[in-house]
Amino acid sequence: MFASDFEPSPGHARAVWPLGAAHHAWGRLALTGLILVLALWLSAAQAQASPVRTQVLAQGLEHPWALAFIGPEQVLVSERAGRLRVVGFDGRISAPLQGLPDIDEGGQGGLLDVISDSAFASNRTIYFCYSEPAPAGGGNSTALASARLSADLRRLEQVRVLFRQSPKVGSRHHFGCRIVEAPDGHLFLTLGDRFSRMDDAQTLDNHHGKVVRVAKDGSVPRATTRCWAAPAPCQKSGAGGTATRRGRLGGRMANCGFTTTARAAATSSTACCRGATTAGR
Repeated sequence: MFASDFEPSPGHARAVWPLGAAHHAWGRLALTGLILVLALWLSAAQAQASPVRTQVLAQGLEHPWALAFIGPEQVLVSERAGRLRVVGFDGRISAPLQGLPDIDEGGQGGLLDVISDSAFASNRTIYFCYSEPAPAGGGNSTALASARLSADLRRLEQVRVLFRQSPKVGSRHHFGCRIVEAPDGHLFLTLGDRFSRMDDAQTLDNHHGKVVRVAKDGSVPRATTRCWAAPAPCQKSGAGGTATRRGRLGGRMANCGFTTTARAAATSSTACCRGATTAGR
């Protein structure tokens, strides 16, 4: 029904409503939105109607923390106690791989995330993060390393530390330690606020409570940007405050995202702006 369908009463000017092409455009937009909502609702309903089927592949692992696919029926599994194993879909578990660096295992620390390179089939490269002990004086921090998996699946070769969180702290909590490979080949690493240093997430003179972007050779990507001039050490790594993050989203998709295990929400732009400090697990 349009404004032309109404005749003005005697003595009153004819009312003209702002309808027409714009009106039809908004109508089409509203209809599109409604269809999208209905499609999402139907998708959710179908997901609820189809329960997830679980199957136990292996047992006896001690605090398995992450896994990385290295073949059609094999994965690398990290144990927080400081061991990396090959697990087959047939349930076979290998002996611990040799070649890992020194790991300060304890509390929430140990051998944590592990991923395989996007070109693993040709270069056999993996990336892993762990709690690295200080060379002297105590303390620890999150470190990111790369390595090549041997052809016999028994050891790591060419182990190289790509990044070390600074400063090291005497804490057993909040290491963060999730890795994502971006579509451009760079690596994103989440770094915990170490619990006792959670306020550090609001400043850029440290790596606590940050997300850093690192090139696969350990260098700083040239395109790293920030919302303001950052002091060292964050200007060397491209970091922004993100509190304690152990979840990851996106993987090798177009966009990378991270989730937080803390009670309060903490969102920020990766390698750009500070986020909210959060406490808890």
